[in-house]
Amino acid sequence: MTPSELLLIGAGGFAAGAVNAVAGGGTFFSFPALLAVGLPPVVANASNSVALWPGSLSSAWAYRRELVAYKRYLLPMGIASLLGGITGGLLLLAAGDARFAALIPWLLAFATALFAFSPQLSVLVKKIRQRGDGVMPAALRLHAECAPAMPNSALQHRHGDKSAPAALAAAPINAAAQSPADHGAGSPAGWPAQLLVSIYGGFFGAGMGILMMASLAIGGHEDVQHINALKNLLSAVIYSVTVVTFIAAGAVSWPHTLAMLLTASAGGYAGARLARRMQGPWLRRSVIAVGGALTFYYFDKARG
Repeated sequence: MTPSELLLIGAGGFAAGAVNAVAGGGTFFSFPALLAVGLPPVVANASNSVALWPGSLSSAWAYRRELVAYKRYLLPMGIASLLGGITGGLLLLAAGDARFAALIPWLLAFATALFAFSPQLSVLVKKIRQRGDGVMPAALRLHAECAPAMPNSALQHRHGDKSAPAALAAAPINAAAQSPADHGAGSPAGWPAQLLVSIYGGFFGAGMGILMMASLAIGGHEDVQHINALKNLLSAVIYSVTVVTFIAAGAVSWPHTLAMLLTASAGGYAGARLARRMQGPWLRRSVIAVGGALTFYYFDKARG
């Protein structure tokens, strides 16, 4: 590699790691850089996945505090990511990128629009889910009304305040425990949606983060920082299994991969720290802006 090629690969890797941590779509920086230095499309895509893998791990680690409440939820979603990543990687090795390239602009346009309107769609999903879960809150309210009253002395002893009985009586019972993991974690569409996104991510990966953030938002997750944390960890799972698949198939160009790997890791950690400091609305706007720019670029490239 020439110094200019090394510089191009390093810059593409850093930008990809940072953008993946903030909004997704970093492949659009690293994959073209590998193509520009002369790698074939399939080898460039495989090498790109291996190079961005440590960056995805460092991004997930930077969000470890936000993921604590999602331990039980992450197991089924992790399995979906594992199966989808393996499937997508095998499809890439069997078919190559050419047939899929024509669909990329349309998928990105769809994903960007999906994320932009995800708050409205999330409200609709919640209404549908509440209709099916309405029996449980009613049952809990009936139990509260029929339960025997606790003696005032016991309440006062427990709370140290004579107003405790009135306070407890006035406090409404919330059927949905206010843990962050409860919001959207039980969506029936969450697992198959993650499986499909993971297949796409294993096959090509460009815009995978945007697709995943859109599916998580529509699944009921409202906090953008939590969506970003989940996206980073599940992306790391997908990258991990596709890396093993591509290495086993001998589809990786190691000189180019190693040159990109270090800068992508640094970019991933820097981007994750930046994303946490950004306010929710600004992070959402940045996701939409990145998706719109990438969609325009690939439509323009398809026409040219």
